[in-house]
Amino acid sequence: MMTGVLLAGGHPRRIEGRPAELLVLAGETVVAKQIREMLTICGEVIIVTNEPKIFLEHVPRSVRIITDFYPGRGPLGGLHAALTLSRYPELWVTGGAMPFISARAASFLAEHRSVFGYDAVLPEVSGRPEPLHGIYRQSCLTALTPLLESGSDVQPGWMTFLRKLRWGCVEADMLRKQNLGDAFTFRIKTEKQYSEAVSRAQAQVRSVFR
Repeated sequence: MMTGVLLAGGHPRRIEGRPAELLVLAGETVVAKQIREMLTICGEVIIVTNEPKIFLEHVPRSVRIITDFYPGRGPLGGLHAALTLSRYPELWVTGGAMPFISARAASFLAEHRSVFGYDAVLPEVSGRPEPLHGIYRQSCLTALTPLLESGSDVQPGWMTFLRKLRWGCVEADMLRKQNLGDAFTFRIKTEKQYSEAVSRAQAQVRSVFR
């Protein structure tokens, strides 16, 4: 069992006047779609955001909405809050507005992490590790907390954090061999990407009813 985490950020990106997480795809919001997928393998779901009111009326009461312990420290600040408050020692961490996250991919990454004993495992996307569909152990706090408490005005980056861990990356070829691809890392950042997401979601619905 693990904790599913959505790092929704401090100021949600708005598209067509709405936060990207609340855009509708095939009859449900992006955040609802993410939560539904996470609950297939997760014992709890946490949303980390500095604007919790945005989500309160759109998610089940069982979903925990928390804020950063270290505001202004970027996504790693959100990760720290989730690692600290997670009920489970293993976390599947994604970003907001990622409508096609995959429990199958997360399970495969978690298995890889367990086999090799890593602190974290990330998928490779476009030749680079993607932190926002990764599996992290709660023990990552040992490295992350001092980094956030360093006092630097510069937001720490993912690679600075990862260099302090024992981590692995599942290569794109391996993901393809498992019929996983990398669509699960797709993120809505623009109106064009929203249109693409609508088309993908409708295609998914059609495939279910064939």
